[in-house]
Order: sequence, then C-alpha cells, then structure tokens
Amino acid sequence: MVNLYREASAACRDQHLEYRVVAADGRIVWLYDKVNVVRDADGQARQLRGLMVDITQRKRTEEEHANLLVREQEARAAAEHSAETVRRLQALTESALANLSLNELLREMLSRVCELLGADSATTLLLSQEKQELTVCTTIGLSGEIESNVRILSVKALRAGLPRLALRLRLMTSRKRK
Repeated sequence: MVNLYREASAACRDQHLEYRVVAADGRIVWLYDKVNVVRDADGQARQLRGLMVDITQRKRTEEEHANLLVREQEARAAAEHSAETVRRLQALTESALANLSLNELLREMLSRVCELLGADSATTLLLSQEKQELTVCTTIGLSGEIESNVRILSVKALRAGLPRLALRLRLMTSRKRK
C-alpha cells in the first residue's frame, strides 16, 4: 500500500483506492482511501493529503445484494424450468385427453381438481339448453341420487321473474312410488 502511494506521489497523480484491512480486534474493515498530491508552484509534489472512510457497511450491502441477485437468478431459472415442465405436461395431458367424451373428460378433470385441492367432492354444472338452469353434468363424491336431481336457476332466469327458489333438490327417499 505504501508503495502505491510512493508511486502516485512520484508520478504526481492522485490515488483512489478501496481495500480491506484487519482491525486490532480482528474484524475485517473496508476502507476508501483518497490521496491528493499537493504541488508547489513548479508543479513538484510536496505533500500528500488524504482521507480514509470506513465503507465496511457499504461493502456488506453490496455483497448481500450480489448474493440476492444470484439467488434471484437461480430462482428465476428454476421457475422457468418448472414452467417449461408444466407446458410439456399440459401438451401431454391434452393429447391424452383429446379422445375422451365430454363426460369422461369432465370426470377426469374433476378427479384431478379433487386431488389437487384435497377435496372429497366436486361437481360440474352445465347450463341447460333453455338457459334457464344449471344442471349437474358430472360429480365426484356425491351420491347418485343427489347428483342427478340438482337444478340451480340461472341468474337470467331469476331476473326474468321465474320462481325465486334458486336451488331445488329432489332427494330420493327409501319410500319409492310404485
């Protein structure tokens, strides 16, 4: 370090340095050192004036920032890899499900939704031809007696003045008509 200052003064040039030192207590301390060469009227170097600033916190912040940047880049790469994997799985799933009927497709979809959400049951409702009510198309986890008899009036039908009963259930009982 001393040699750098001697060279700077001999060349009559100012010096700006950042370096680390070990403090008396063993800590690593980063310093910014600025040395200006003071010249006489003839331009000869006569004196060095300097300033040392402890920049340890800035260096720690820069190091932390660099580490965060590396972790962010790694996370981005992992996310992009995951997204690509999902795209490939979607393509595979779409080709595998392409030959299913609507009911088979809906049942498979409901099965996957239940698995994904940890649900016991799920239902697909489709708008009737008359667009007056939603009817159960496919269900998983509900009894067959309920699934085929649920009707929910559509908002359009309710606004049109149809009965305000939004849900009609015809539950099959043990007493069956003969």
